[in-house]
Formats: sequence, C-alpha cells, structure tokens
Amino acid sequence: MMKIAFAGSFAIRLAEPVRARLSIPCEVIADNEAGILPKLADVDVLVSMGFTKQMAEAGPRLQLIQVPGAGLDRIDRSAFWPGLRLANAYGHEAGIAEYIIGVMIALSRSFGRIDSKLRQGQWEANGPSTRRHRHYGQSWQARPLAFLDLATSEKRWLAVQGLSICGYALFGDRRNRISQLACRLLVAQSASMTF
Repeated sequence: MMKIAFAGSFAIRLAEPVRARLSIPCEVIADNEAGILPKLADVDVLVSMGFTKQMAEAGPRLQLIQVPGAGLDRIDRSAFWPGLRLANAYGHEAGIAEYIIGVMIALSRSFGRIDSKLRQGQWEANGPSTRRHRHYGQSWQARPLAFLDLATSEKRWLAVQGLSICGYALFGDRRNRISQLACRLLVAQSASMTF
C-alpha cells in the first residue's frame, strides 16, 4: 500500500481533501516538518513546501516530492537522488499576478485603514487630487495610485515611480495588464533550473 506524508501547516490542510479523492488505498499521515522526520522511513510520497537533507536521509523510499505551491525555494534539490521526482503546482499565474497587483493597490492607498474608518462612519481622504467628479450632487476627486515611502514618510505616486517584479517568468508575464498602471516596469527572472 502506498504511503503519503503531508508535512507542514499548509500541506496538512490538504491531507483530507486529497484522501477523499484517492481512487486506490493509501495510508495518509500528517505532521509538521520536524515531526514528520521519524515517520518518513516507509513513505512513498511527501507533500510539503520544504524538503531538506534530513528529510531525504529519513525517507529512503521516497519516490515523489509534491510541492503544493509554485515556489521551490525551500526545496534542497542537492538532496535528490536519481529517480526521486519533484512536482509543484502551476496554472494559477494569472490569479497570483492579480492578487499581487490588488495587494499593492490596497497597501498603497491604505484601504485597510480607510475601510476601518469608513465602517466607523468617518471618511478619510487619501492624497492629492487630480480630477474632479460629480456624484449625487457632491464633488469628489480621483487620485492616482500612490505608496508611502517608509524611509521618508512621503507619499509617492506609482505613475511616476517604477514597479519591480521578481519571478517575472511565472507571475509577471501580464505586461498588457500591468502597463495600464502607467509606470516604468522593471522585471527579473532567474535562469531555468535543472537537476
């Protein structure tokens, strides 16, 4: 019978949904990354965001390391032996790119603080205005995307700043959407990794 181990807080949450979808009998165990070590001796598949030399030594029967995310930065590929396979999640690049842009906008415009104040019945304006609009007889002004420079406590407008994206190959290849922010774009990606 195949044995599958789920290690780490994120992977542990996937153990029961995966078990429910298995079509063959499998033993499923789950623990934190340190706690799984003594249980890896007869494990075939490890689902984890991390893989260390200690895990490799503790799990000589491992055939597959399944990373339930896109990143491989916590995977020690030097601990792999011939035949040990590595797989990660992919296909969610557009959603992650949209989430990142959304978080940038939310943080740059202090949406959390503004939402909290609004829920208390207080309206807080945010930054200098660029255009005037009329809505229900009241005048209000639109503002460009800005972020607060923590070093100087000055507000900086993203439209006149640059935007840097690391990991461009996976998440950043959305140039047509990002270009609508009307800012300089600097991207970085690593060379393809093989092992």
